[in-house]
Amino acid sequence: MMSFMVSTPFAVNECLVVNASVTSKNENNDTTQDNCATTSVVVKLPVNVVVNDGGSTRFVEYPNSAQLEHVYTVENTGKWSVPVNISFVFPVKMALGFSWSVSLPEINGTSTTCENQVSPTNSKSSILTHQNCSASTCHLIVCSIQLLTDQSVRFRFTGNISSDKQGSGLHVRIMSSAFLSFDTERYIQYPSDDSHQLSIVTELEFPSQALTVLIASLSVIFGLIAMTIIFVLLYKRGFFKTASTDDQDNPALPSAGETDLTTVSSDQTRAENPGESTASNGQPGHMNEERSTL
Repeated sequence: MMSFMVSTPFAVNECLVVNASVTSKNENNDTTQDNCATTSVVVKLPVNVVVNDGGSTRFVEYPNSAQLEHVYTVENTGKWSVPVNISFVFPVKMALGFSWSVSLPEINGTSTTCENQVSPTNSKSSILTHQNCSASTCHLIVCSIQLLTDQSVRFRFTGNISSDKQGSGLHVRIMSSAFLSFDTERYIQYPSDDSHQLSIVTELEFPSQALTVLIASLSVIFGLIAMTIIFVLLYKRGFFKTASTDDQDNPALPSAGETDLTTVSSDQTRAENPGESTASNGQPGHMNEERSTL
């Protein structure tokens, strides 16, 4: 068993040929014709290319929201840079009269080109579209990344959802798919996995009018219940109570400290104005006594 390490991608050929021979002094010359063997190994550079969801729309409530977005991100987590092709299958006309006006994507990579491809019926691209199209009509968009480095490439597909039919209570699944490919004669995916294919699904819902009315009615009812509960709590706390008539006719008596202060003030007034302590008919004044008594 022999193992080889690839030092640089330019130091090897496309195929490595290994010659092996064996000799023995105890072997006769007439049996040495099978003592040599030749084998060849295809040299491929290991790459690790993956496609991920870059933050797509997962739920759309039509017609409140008609904007739909699917985002794919292609990343190279391996050591070697590699040219990559990626094909997208997008539904254009779906069931129940819905359509998606999706077009060429917005790309953050400068060395990437895309085209909306129309292929013959029996071509490989047409078969790919037919096998992965979940709608009545799909478009195939093929993009080419000249050299995928450690810088990821983001494909952003956007478009509006429309419908030529009126209805309610409808539910539609919108699924797009992406397929990565590269030159398998020179590169090999390592470690091997299923990261070269990804599908993104968006749930499109057209709620029924009866459900909308029910939700609105329940919102109003629960709002009234909440207001009633708040009113009862405030009433129990005395927020809406006012002073009674008895309290207004019989104000509260002053405290002992206030009575002493009133008495001292009355004595000082009589001392400063002795003539006012007697009434005009010679009787003592009742005003100061009443103040003292209070």
